[in-house]
Amino acid sequence: RTKPDCVLLFDEIEKAGAGLFSLLLNVIDKGVEEDRAGNQLDFRRAVLIFTSNAGATYTANRPPLGFSAGGRATAGGRTASASLSSILDGLRRHGVQEEFLGRISSMGFVIFDGLEQDAGRAILAKKWEELHTQLGARDVTIHRADNVDEWLMARWNQAHGARDLLSLFRHHIEDAIVNANARRPLIAGASIDIRVAGAAGEVNDHTDIRGDGSITAIELAD
Repeated sequence: RTKPDCVLLFDEIEKAGAGLFSLLLNVIDKGVEEDRAGNQLDFRRAVLIFTSNAGATYTANRPPLGFSAGGRATAGGRTASASLSSILDGLRRHGVQEEFLGRISSMGFVIFDGLEQDAGRAILAKKWEELHTQLGARDVTIHRADNVDEWLMARWNQAHGARDLLSLFRHHIEDAIVNANARRPLIAGASIDIRVAGAAGEVNDHTDIRGDGSITAIELAD
């Protein structure tokens, strides 16, 4: 109401309830809506974005994110497929109202390719940079072996996008540091060494802490 010039993102629109679709139909048709207090909400200068994976198919385990009326998009020699009809059929299977589908079928659709390995490495680089900054504020340094990123990348399910890689980093790196600090607080000037162990078996992160809290070694083991 106070910011009519805005962008509204509705992620995974196929999971929305029937009430939201009824509201959106009114917004699309009239450009305005009222809240429970009777205040008018002006959507005429707002940009509405809906995302969905419904109806998308892919090859080489690379799913497209979003959808497109353009049909097919190729990246890295592999083809991700989506068409307006397959998207609408997928949304129907999720129970999306036919009237709503009729409105959006005439709008623009955009398809996004799945993330490549280079994008995954860039995500990890950003996370490491953030972690260095956070620990640096406590005068704690972090060192990692050259193969740590490859260890994480090998366990990344690209079909699940950036979220899966971020979850791996949080579980194996950030949580391990938090747990180590909870057992024995890291002192100023401490060092954290992260390396990949050579043992075989289930994934079993292991943390060693020097008695004075000056060095923490986190091993990522298979």
